[in-house]
Amino acid sequence: MNKTMQAKSRKKFIRISDTGGKVIIPQAEVAFSFWRRFWGLMFKKDIPQGYALVFEKANSLHTFFMRFALDIIYLDKNKRIVKIYYAVKPFRVTISLKACISIEAKSPYLQDKKLTIGTQLVFTPQE
Repeated sequence: MNKTMQAKSRKKFIRISDTGGKVIIPQAEVAFSFWRRFWGLMFKKDIPQGYALVFEKANSLHTFFMRFALDIIYLDKNKRIVKIYYAVKPFRVTISLKACISIEAKSPYLQDKKLTIGTQLVFTPQE
């Protein structure tokens, strides 16, 4: 197996839904390696709508070197939404001291989902 195939096989994807089964994000990648967490979405020209990047043990995110605005959701340890930021422009910082998981997606994707503080999300592994 070459290095590219090895790197792809280490990616972990999940589907994010609410407790009622409504899919919020059909494809989210968990940024579990040091480098994936470090690079995040920096310098990406674009990402598809419906794709998100999930950071565990993260209560703040920055949008330095981003080329598009982000919608950011912060979750507590029970995966309940504690803070939502919509259309965060590049070169900004967001924070939620109550959070331990953060999700970033290309704006305005999450705005259309009508999420509210306190909504619990469910992570389902994908192949």
